[in-house]
Amino acid sequence: MGAHLRPGGARRAAILGMGVLVVMFALVSPEVRGAAPSAGPLAAAAVIGMNEAALRAALTAADAAIWAGGHREAGALDRGLLDRPGLLAGLRAAGAPHRLLDGLPQRGPRVVVAQHAGVDGAYALLDDKLEAFALSLPAEAVAPRPAPFDPDRLRPLSEAIAALCPGAPVAARDPRGRAWAWAGPCHGGRGRVEHHPETPEDALRLVVWRAR
Repeated sequence: MGAHLRPGGARRAAILGMGVLVVMFALVSPEVRGAAPSAGPLAAAAVIGMNEAALRAALTAADAAIWAGGHREAGALDRGLLDRPGLLAGLRAAGAPHRLLDGLPQRGPRVVVAQHAGVDGAYALLDDKLEAFALSLPAEAVAPRPAPFDPDRLRPLSEAIAALCPGAPVAARDPRGRAWAWAGPCHGGRGRVEHHPETPEDALRLVVWRAR
């Protein structure tokens, strides 16, 4: 006569089976699962006030693809200030003061654009000093871990925020009380991080500017 599960036994067995799958997934190395894009290298490379040579050396050491140009070069301001990660838009959203457009067209910023493992960066310099920069990460970089009962399910987001602007406190919450913006001093200036899951291509955004 075949064995029968007691009432509730099937449910307990299913939960136990799911738990085994969670543990198995946790034991798989990140290399096997596929590493998500990380903002660490591009964020760590930049400090407000550094010169272009130092910035480019740091980005090169991070194995980033780099493009640079002056404000008189065709398309330079579009690439450095308007295109993703949207440096000017980020400064405007943060209410940050800046001098990037002062003096145009006679005088303007020099821009450096960088990409690394799915992360976009834009850096603007005035008088050979880094005045402001922005980074954006795709949704996959901060997606919750797939295991539903993992207590660290949201760790990718918290780790990305810590890499972008370490120690920044919550600056804004949505009507349900969920934090979506963080702001504070970082990278030698003032920084603001925003989480926009509704835009997968740049779900997490950082903007940093010279404090005044």
